[in-house]
Amino acid sequence: MVSYTAIMQAIQNMNEEREQAVSCVCCGGMRVVKNGKSRNGRQRFLCRECGKSFTETTGSVIMYSHQSLHAWKRVIKDTFAGATLSDTASAIGVSVNTALSMRHKVMHAIQRNAMDTGISFKGSNETAETYFLESFKGTRLDTAMKRAPRKRGTNGKRLVSAEDVCVCAVIGEENRCYAASVNKAIPTESDLEKVYGGRLSKDAVLLCLDERYAFLQKYCVVSRVAEVEKVSGLHGYMRMRVNAISHGVATKYLNRYMAAFSAAYGKDASAAASKVFSVITDRNGMFASNMDLRTKDLLVF
Repeated sequence: MVSYTAIMQAIQNMNEEREQAVSCVCCGGMRVVKNGKSRNGRQRFLCRECGKSFTETTGSVIMYSHQSLHAWKRVIKDTFAGATLSDTASAIGVSVNTALSMRHKVMHAIQRNAMDTGISFKGSNETAETYFLESFKGTRLDTAMKRAPRKRGTNGKRLVSAEDVCVCAVIGEENRCYAASVNKAIPTESDLEKVYGGRLSKDAVLLCLDERYAFLQKYCVVSRVAEVEKVSGLHGYMRMRVNAISHGVATKYLNRYMAAFSAAYGKDASAAASKVFSVITDRNGMFASNMDLRTKDLLVF
């Protein structure tokens, strides 16, 4: 005879299954049943209402990928840990070029998520800008664009020049970070507006080193201080990660890398990786082809 406890447990399980029910990506119907698995191990579903079949990743960033979910988890983990592409490629059994494309898909999803969700800051926050030398890595330049080679990777100038790409960064409570570039050399008020506009709550306090941030008082309280240790630590982390990459990072992809570094800095590695994994597997319409990765959401001056 079945016990009362067993019956109640079965009812609870049924309710949980209904809450987690999968809807059809084509018609939105709820009469969906499992329909085996694909060759790469992903669960397939069949809609009883429209007759269409789909997988658990249809409509997500990785919907056309032939790689397993385990491989994508490894790519996310290695991206945050700063592992080389060769190590990642060997671990999941793909070429270096494939590993590079997978890494860019992950970073592009992080960048789009930060842009679409609109990261906002409350409480006490620190901000400052840092600079990276402009890089045309991987790009064939016209004769008119070519310049004399830099000595040991520097531009030979102590002051900020037109070859320096400005990255504005802000860090708040619980290491909530955002870093982006919109200009070269010293940022103007319009440049700062593009970075901070809409991201500062009225009850936020912005600590900065320079008076150029004073106009942001229309959004929050702005206070000038002698030093900003937290954001300096973020700058150091971003610079260390960029320098660790062979021959640096192409400037057109700089914001993509800054988004990834901001998502990883000061966070629990496992929790951060889990959050990014949910971003790339959710049906959020952020799919980008390899051509999109090379042409969209790039930093262009």
